Amino acid sequence: MTVDTARSAQVFAKHPRSEAKGADRTAPARFKFAMYAIVLIAFGLLTFQLDAKSLSGDEFGNVQIESGTFADVFTHVASTWSQHPPGSHLIIHAWIGLTGAGDFAVRYPAVCWAMLSVALLYQLGKRWLGKSIGVTAAVLFAVAPNLILYGRMEKYYSLAVMLVLVSMLVFDRAVRRPTRALLLLQGLIGLIILYTDYFAALFVVGTQNVIALLIWRRDQQRLIGWLLPQIAALLLFLPFANTVLAQVQSVANSPEADLATGWLAVIAKLAYFPYAYSVGETIFPWMPTAIIGTVSYALLALRGVRACLKNAKPNVFTSPGIWIIVLFAAAILGGTGLTSTVLTTVPLITLPNHVLFALPFYVLLVGIGLHHIKQRRDLVAGFIIVLLIPSHLNYYTHQQFHNPVFVTPSRDVLAHIVERSQPGDLLIQDIASGASYYYAAQRLTQPELIENPDVALERLKSGQFHRVWLASVGRDRTRFAEPDPVTTWLEHNLRLAETTGFAEQDPTYRAIKARLTGRPAYQYRVVVQLFVKP
Repeated sequence: MTVDTARSAQVFAKHPRSEAKGADRTAPARFKFAMYAIVLIAFGLLTFQLDAKSLSGDEFGNVQIESGTFADVFTHVASTWSQHPPGSHLIIHAWIGLTGAGDFAVRYPAVCWAMLSVALLYQLGKRWLGKSIGVTAAVLFAVAPNLILYGRMEKYYSLAVMLVLVSMLVFDRAVRRPTRALLLLQGLIGLIILYTDYFAALFVVGTQNVIALLIWRRDQQRLIGWLLPQIAALLLFLPFANTVLAQVQSVANSPEADLATGWLAVIAKLAYFPYAYSVGETIFPWMPTAIIGTVSYALLALRGVRACLKNAKPNVFTSPGIWIIVLFAAAILGGTGLTSTVLTTVPLITLPNHVLFALPFYVLLVGIGLHHIKQRRDLVAGFIIVLLIPSHLNYYTHQQFHNPVFVTPSRDVLAHIVERSQPGDLLIQDIASGASYYYAAQRLTQPELIENPDVALERLKSGQFHRVWLASVGRDRTRFAEPDPVTTWLEHNLRLAETTGFAEQDPTYRAIKARLTGRPAYQYRVVVQLFVKP
């Protein structure tokens, strides 16, 4: 047994720093080079074809918020359009001022946060479990399909992951050596998380406070020293409290998603977490590598849980293994509970990305499970990583996405219309198609774009047009939609000349979705129709 393996087997019951000193002096330099290689691999996966896909609806919506003034960011967030805190918006607002709002540029900060998260997870794993498990967890995290899918989106996801990992590193030090500086820093990071991601604040910062209360329940002085910065952070967040309540109310009043409530929904959500965190959301569940990969990762994670529980005694509350389990459980159980009761507008397939900060704790459990395999450990590790290749290939080739929103080909749709348009043509589009965003970004003037449905209907009735292009988007909540007056008028008064579909959905995927939802599933993510006068 190597020094590092021995450490990983006992670290839960010992003070990590005291044990690390001897181990670190003898640890081979290969760990350092391994981490350089892992970070480079993460950088390559995160930046490869970074702007190949058009911005999704949430992404270009964020860019529109962030391209205004500093005050505009708060105005949009306060209007509940964003339904998220302003933290990431403010950062990207400043970034756009330096780089512009190109697709590559607006996604690049997320890449940096995701890449830093890989390095931070190594540091956390090394501190808690030894360098070997730290490197293993970093590898698994760097190649995790969901990190590549969501970690480079123009969203707050990877920023929240990075902040959570920084918070846990500081928390570990603050709990073991609670200096005033560390406690203040912990409170400051908690405040930043509050202004970045509500779920991370609730499930991570909240869990940290519970752990601190349990550790210092008999030490009033240290408990007060911990609580004061936390209370200060909450007080500094109070000015934003009314906005939070308005956002929650807005989400609660939105149409309910499919499989949102009931025991079947809860079971489906809990089962989807290990699937998404293992093989990702760019491979269908009936594919062999998806089945084998999910089972393999889940079994290793369970083995990791068992090892954490076995080695936690007698210092349960200060055991990193228990922290890993509790933090992961808080995120998935809390996320499932909230989206099954209050926030029922959140679709099942989007839940794992809403708590993406739980992914590092999952891969830590998988890494622990791997290191408790006595024979052919490296072979097993290589095998489970190879199982992820189909997920990555599908991602970069735009196939088998569980959520078609992320492959909406907005630029292709607009290019198709512009290339075929004639003088006097009108363009009417569903905002989710993204055509209007790229129309404005490219400063186009032909065909004439009319975004307001009421204005569009009046213009159609006036007859002042040559032809009409209509870009419609397939939606999963069509049961709530009322007949569109513009589409109805076009169908009754003009002749349909041509129809072109974009981003066709897999037939098996459509059939299963239709069976689960009890209604037909759309064939194309975007449909472009050309209407001409009779």
